[in-house]
Order: sequence, then C-alpha cells, then structure tokens
Amino acid sequence: MSDISIPGVTNSRFNTQQMIEELVELERAPIRRMESTLETHHEKKRVWQDVGRRMTEVRDASRRLYGVDNPFGARRAFSTADNVVRATASREAQETVNSIEVRQLAQADTFLSRNLDLDFRVEEGRYTFRIGDRDETFTFRGGSLAEFATALNRNIGTLVRASVVRNTPNTQVISIESRITGAENRLILADDAVEFAETAGILERVTERSYDVPIASGTMRPWTEPIDRDAVSVSDGVLAVGPGGELTIPTPQVRLEPGMVMEFQARVTQRTPEEWTPPPSPPGPNIPDLGGVTLEDVTVQNVPSRPILPDLPSPEPPPVRDDFAFLFAGTDGRTVPLPEITDGEGFRAFRIPISEFVDSLDTLHIRNRNTYRDIEIRNITVFDPDARGEHRPVNALRTAQDAHVRIDGIDVVRSSNVVDDLIPGVSLEFLRASPEPVSIDVQPDHEAVKDSIINFVGFYNQLLRDINILTRSSSDIISEIEYFSPEEREQAERRLGLLQGDNTLNQVKSRLQMIAMNPYETRAGADLRLLAQIGISTNAGPIGSRSFDANRLRGYLEINEQVLDQALRDDFQAVRDLFGRDTDGDFVIDSGAAYELQNFMTPFVQSGGIITTRTSTIDTQVARTERDIENYERRIERYEADLRRQYARMEGALDSMESQSRALDNFSSQQNRR
Repeated sequence: MSDISIPGVTNSRFNTQQMIEELVELERAPIRRMESTLETHHEKKRVWQDVGRRMTEVRDASRRLYGVDNPFGARRAFSTADNVVRATASREAQETVNSIEVRQLAQADTFLSRNLDLDFRVEEGRYTFRIGDRDETFTFRGGSLAEFATALNRNIGTLVRASVVRNTPNTQVISIESRITGAENRLILADDAVEFAETAGILERVTERSYDVPIASGTMRPWTEPIDRDAVSVSDGVLAVGPGGELTIPTPQVRLEPGMVMEFQARVTQRTPEEWTPPPSPPGPNIPDLGGVTLEDVTVQNVPSRPILPDLPSPEPPPVRDDFAFLFAGTDGRTVPLPEITDGEGFRAFRIPISEFVDSLDTLHIRNRNTYRDIEIRNITVFDPDARGEHRPVNALRTAQDAHVRIDGIDVVRSSNVVDDLIPGVSLEFLRASPEPVSIDVQPDHEAVKDSIINFVGFYNQLLRDINILTRSSSDIISEIEYFSPEEREQAERRLGLLQGDNTLNQVKSRLQMIAMNPYETRAGADLRLLAQIGISTNAGPIGSRSFDANRLRGYLEINEQVLDQALRDDFQAVRDLFGRDTDGDFVIDSGAAYELQNFMTPFVQSGGIITTRTSTIDTQVARTERDIENYERRIERYEADLRRQYARMEGALDSMESQSRALDNFSSQQNRR
C-alpha cells in the first residue's frame, strides 16, 4: 500500500509536487513586489503620521508662546525668607515689591487633658463641639479613651481632631484640637462633652471674666482739663476725640487676672494740614498831624514825623505735633501709658495684654495731643481670652488667635495663616512670626518663559531633523546626531531618504528656516528684531566655541542661554513681542516668530489638512495594492490548481502507458515459453 500514489496529490516518482511549487513560486514574484510596495506604503504612512505629530508639537509650542496662557503673563513671587512667608503668584498679580512683618501667627485651640489611667472610660452620650457658628455632634456608645478619639475623628474630624498619647507607662493623655484658626473660632464644648472635659481635666469652671467698657456721653469725665465739647463727641457707640481733646471713662472695678486682655476697635485719621499765614508786621506808633504855618494865602505844612522801627524777625509757624500715645490706664491713683495706636485705613482691631501693664483697672484715659489727627474708638472689652463661656482650659497647648501682620506699614489682622487678599493675585502663607520684615517681590516668571522657549526650539529641531532624514540620502545626517538611542538610530537608517525629492517637505524646511531668520517688529525697535539677538540661531554658541559643525549646516537652532537670560532681564516685553505681538491695537496677535510658525503649521495638522490628505492618499494606495495582491493570490490559486490537474493527467497517462507496456511484456514472455 505504501507504493500507491495519487497523481497530482501525493509525491510521485516524478516529483511533480516540487515542480508545481517551484512554478507557483516563480509566478508569485509580482506578489512579492506588490507586498514590498505595500510595506513601503505603510512605512510612508507612519512617516507622515510622525511628521504630523512633530508639526503638531511645533504648532502647540508656538501657540504657548503667544496664546492666552503664554508664559510671558505668568508671575512668580520671591520671598526673602521662605521659612517666614511663602508666596505664590497667579497670572493676575502685578509686578510689585511689598514688605511684610509677621508679628503673630493665627492659631486654633488645642486642649490637653490631665494624666488619665489606662483604664479610663468615656461614658455613653451626645458629644457636641462648636467652633465659631458651626456645631458638630456625634453619639458615642461608651468605651475607652482611644475608642472615643477614633469615633470623634471619624464623625467630626474635619472640625475637631483628637489624639491619645501614652505619656507614661501607666497613664495616658488626650488632646483635642480645633481645625479652624482665628480668634473668633474658639472651641466650645456642649452637651455631654462638657462633663467629659471636666472629668478628664480638660476644662474647669470659672466665674465671669469679661467686662465691657461703656461709651456714652453720660459716663465721660474730665481728666486733667475740662472736656472740650468741640473736640470730644459720642455717636452710635463711637467715641471721637479731635486734636487737643481728652477725657476719662470709668470702667467696672476689675481685678485683672494674668492673661487678661483689652480689645477695642480704633481708627486714626489724619486731617489736611491748614496753610499757615504769618501775622502782619506791627504798624508802629500813631503820631498826630503837626499842622503848618500860613502867611497870607500861602500855607507851609510841617514835615510829618516818622518813627524809626526796629527790624522784627518773622514769626515761626506753630509746631506740628505727632503723638500716638492715645490711651492710658488708671489704677489706684496711678496713670500707666498703654501701647501706641498708629495711622491706618478704617477701623482696626487692637488687643492689649492689659494684665501685663496693671493689676487692676478703674478708669481709662484718652488724650489726643496731635495737631492734625483724629481718633475714634468703639467696642472696648476686657476679658480672658482663654475663657470658654463658663469654662476655661486647664492646659491649653494653643489658644485661638488671629494672624497679625504689617504690610507696607499697615497693620492687618486675619483669621488664617493663608491669605490671598493682601497683595492682588498673590497667595501668602505665614509660617512663623519674625521681627524682621520679609520682602515679597513679584516678577515675571523668567524660568517659565525660558523653558517654553527651549521647548519651542527643541520641537523645531526635531521636526527639521526628521525632514533632513526623510529627504536626504547621506548617512552623515544620522551619524551627526549623538543623542539617538540604538532603536532610534535603526529607525532613522531605515527611513533615510524615504521621501527624497518630496517638494512638500523641502518647502516646509525652507519656510521654517525663513521664519527663524526673519525680523519682527518689537517695542525695542532695531535693538531687538531677530531671534539671533536673544541667543537663538544656527550658530548661537559662545564666540570662543564657534568651530565648524556640520549640524549647523542642516538648519538646526542653538540657544545661547547667557544671551537669552540677559535679554529676558533687560527687554522682557520686547522678547515677548518677538514671538507674538498685536501691531494694530485690535487685541489680536498678528506678528512674531511663534505666531508665524503656528499659522504655517496649522494647515498641515488641522482636521482635513495636508497631513490628513497625504495619509488618506496612502490609504487609497494601500487598499488598491491589497486588492491587487488579493486578486493575484486568487490567480495563483487557479494557476496552481491547473498545474495539479495537468500533472495529474500527465502522470495518469504515463501510468497507463507503463501498465500497457508491462502487459505487452508479459504477453511476449508467455508466447516465448510456449
């Protein structure tokens, strides 16, 4: 059975299968050429897609240099002490220099308990915590101190945080911290939280420790001089004291405990100085008329007498007095001056640690010795800042207070250490108090501009590099590029000269180089019109290093960073004009290297643009070539089938002839044996 063969199907003794395969392989030569053409089409499509991406990068990098979010509008705030004040500028910030002195940071209440046993339990109940006008409540089912802290953090952790620390081997403490800073955001405990705080030694009950100082006409008394009703007045709870006015206000008989403060609001305004006119000189004595002598009709008058007056010196203008010592505390017959109150805009809040100046307070004296200043005072209160209603913290790690800063000589109070309304467009974060003023300098962000320019030049060079590789056949173009990875170098060698002679790419290269070399109108005039004048050219390196470099012959741009940095420092706005400028005042950019390059790239990469058209044409060629290959494959299949049929018939005929030959041979042999 092993000798059985099927003609045209199995290998025969004539080796027809190999002959068919060889004939079919010869017939497939056109398909191989078409497949090579198809691969070329695919490679060209990938090439055009890569070129399109490079062009898009150049367009986008160009647009970033003059568009709405261009880096020339970015601002950067520099602080001379980043560990005191950290500043962040937005695009809305103006170039300015401000001096800031951080006198006090804003703080939030933080209370600590006494030492508690490790088995201390918190009872079941309703626990309420109030900060400012915000209340948060949670229900606790009872448990250990750590379980209570976990429940508090889970339920109201955005308002209050609790932390349990094992401070000795046998005891633990719990701290309760407010998450909101500011003097008005004091931490108040309510409901079952009060009993817990008392039990844990966090709060203790106190008597009333807050006193208001009434301001009314009926309470005012003379101090050292009678009250000048023209200089002193009261209206809607505001006491106004003009130049030369003074008075005494009785206060509740207060025995001051350590830590008590006096708070009030005051406004000091300066009058317009009156123009001083010196008095006229004295006229001298009045001498009567001496008459005359008359003879007949002739009268001769006596010469009038003229007294000789001494030269009198011009009187000096009255002195202008500036005195910011407005407030004095009266205690036990003594008068103690309080801190000065300086000029400022509007009413400002002041807090004086009154217990540091006197032990008790029975009167408050106000005097205005200024020549051209008025002072207004309202809402005078003496209180204990640590008190929380009927309670005060036993061990306050921190107490709620405002941030006190002085900016350009103006005292400012804020409830937070992060403010964005002191310098327009600048966010400030106060990190620590310092007696030394910190300078905040808002400048254009030169680094952001420089980075954008470097990116712009980098994308420009990458596009030019790809065009050089695709349109030139010299391998030197690739060997000159030192930063290629092995994979990138292999791809470049495969694409070398692939689009040689392509007019589109040659025109793109020519136009790129023209845009980079053209002059553009700037506010600096002829002093700055070229990219080369800010250190960007095909030969921009330092003068001492300008040796022959074949790369420079390819049109690649270089950046001299020293020249660029100097240009950004000296002619920042002119550098901005160089990349994009509105020349006709219609608020639309219409000139500049980046503007021209973006406009040139857009028709290539926009939807339905030149790159899309090129890839669509290649897609059509690919589809046609694939159809040709498919059609030729079917032709090859038919050709192979015909060969198999023909060889099968041939082998069948040969087998029949061989059978007949054997039959004749057998017949002859039989006849010879007879």
